Amino acid sequence: MPLLNTQNQSLGFIAKDFMLSSSLGDFFLLSDFLDKQALLIVFISQSDANSLVFWPYLIDLYEKYSSDLNLIAVNSNDPIKSPSDHIDSLRKFTLENSLKFPYLVDSDQTCALSYNAQYNPENFLFRIKQTRAELFFKGNAVDNIPEPFNSQVHYLRNEIDQLLSGKEPINKKQNITGTRIVWK
Repeated sequence: MPLLNTQNQSLGFIAKDFMLSSSLGDFFLLSDFLDKQALLIVFISQSDANSLVFWPYLIDLYEKYSSDLNLIAVNSNDPIKSPSDHIDSLRKFTLENSLKFPYLVDSDQTCALSYNAQYNPENFLFRIKQTRAELFFKGNAVDNIPEPFNSQVHYLRNEIDQLLSGKEPINKKQNITGTRIVWK
């Protein structure tokens, strides 16, 4: 596993620029997603149970907040070690689920490293301030990872509501539970 820069974990961290291709072959830059109040970047995969149960929750979340929030799903897993995360699987998943947000491929894993992402799924919520994105929340979406819709606490939804209301984050720090990114 590569060394991760723990400094990137603090609130206020400025989102790092990237250029990534989507599962459908389009290329995207960070600047393509700075036109709304919020940006949610989720590192997620096709190969682990935590991600698979989280996808429907993520799609529902986007449908609820899409007018004020851009969402990007990023797959950083090594597709050689994790064949379910091959671009063909991602493309098939995108089309079968009619995803309305980009599912990006971090093939060289530089995006995961620059954001200090370690898990699938791992959520990074940014407040957009003019031409940059400042980290507002990093953590689990819910308190019941195996059954996100049956959770008692919806951390991510609560933080999105805080951000969109112009308030400060509720959770200053949160441990993250998930499956480790499959590194090269």
